[in-house]
Amino acid sequence: GCRVSFAESEVPSVDLVYRKFIEGNGGRANVLALNTLVINARLEFVSGDPVEFRLYRKRPGMMRMRRKMAHLCVDTIFNGKNGWRQTTSAASGEIRTEALPEEEVEELRQNSSIEGPFFRVGSDPANIASVEFDTVGEIQAIRLDLVPDADCIYSTLWLDAETYQELKMARFIDAVETGQPVYEEIILSDSDQIEGVHFAQKMEYYHDGELVKTLLVDRIRANVGLFDSYFSVE
Repeated sequence: GCRVSFAESEVPSVDLVYRKFIEGNGGRANVLALNTLVINARLEFVSGDPVEFRLYRKRPGMMRMRRKMAHLCVDTIFNGKNGWRQTTSAASGEIRTEALPEEEVEELRQNSSIEGPFFRVGSDPANIASVEFDTVGEIQAIRLDLVPDADCIYSTLWLDAETYQELKMARFIDAVETGQPVYEEIILSDSDQIEGVHFAQKMEYYHDGELVKTLLVDRIRANVGLFDSYFSVE
């Protein structure tokens, strides 16, 4: 289709952007029909060995994330309320379980939803402080700055101005090594549709403009049967 240049067009309203976003995912009911999601991926670090990664999500808001390294398997588990980290030694098979602190649990809560952040925050225009045109790399984009008390871990979201799907997310986080705040940008690409819902197959993580890691998705499966007990620790 013919793409309108930014100079000629008005910035769309949040309502319009959200409506187009939902339409592009087959409608709200279609998104909500995804009950579980299983993602097989690998994390490649700019410095360090790659990590096998598997993510399980189940409505409402349960998650299990498994990272497999050479000598260790780490499961992060969230039942919708509490979170745990379970570490299994590859050599001895010994399992260590620890309950996670409140701030990590909040991060898990935010990451446990099957859909991306705009599905939730975009439904209420009061969450959006400003809408403007921008670019992400070569792609024309719509930039949405969120109000500080929006229920979202990101401060800014970018959607593709043509497809209205998520393109980038950004926030300030404290660096693990230094405790100093860094600006984290996550750039999404290689979108695929699962049951008509868009999912990025590639996620690049930048800290203060430097690429630190890339998540590459091998496979996404929807509506796989998963017991609730898989998301808690006995």
